[in-house]
Amino acid sequence: MGDSLPPAYFAPLAARPLERVLVFNFLIHAAAMASMALLLLPGMPGGHAPNVVDRLAYLGNHPWLWRLGWLPWQITALTDLLLGIALLRTSWVPRVPALLTVLVTVAAIVPDQCGQFLWITRHQQHLLRVSRPACVRGDADARAA
Repeated sequence: MGDSLPPAYFAPLAARPLERVLVFNFLIHAAAMASMALLLLPGMPGGHAPNVVDRLAYLGNHPWLWRLGWLPWQITALTDLLLGIALLRTSWVPRVPALLTVLVTVAAIVPDQCGQFLWITRHQQHLLRVSRPACVRGDADARAA
């Protein structure tokens, strides 16, 4: 009777959190890519805006869309950390590589999240403050950022 059960039925319980984190990680990365295309590219160098004036206009007119666009990317950092923790808690994953994964992930998250915070807040405000005169003149090259 036990032979008729699928192999997944016998999977260790510790693998279930790993599976859930992997699926959530995949989904949140997909959402982050969508937010990049829809909300962030109009305000980024090399994005949809043909010149810096249009880019600054987007940042000035849609500051909360800009900030909202970064939220999925911040959640991806959290899910990356959760993935490392799930690896540590999964019995069949070797401990040393799992621990190394968590340490490297934490080392990457700290500067990444600090940089995103500065990009979302201070950089946006700085661009708008410094480049406003160029935007008023319509001079896209005067304050290219």
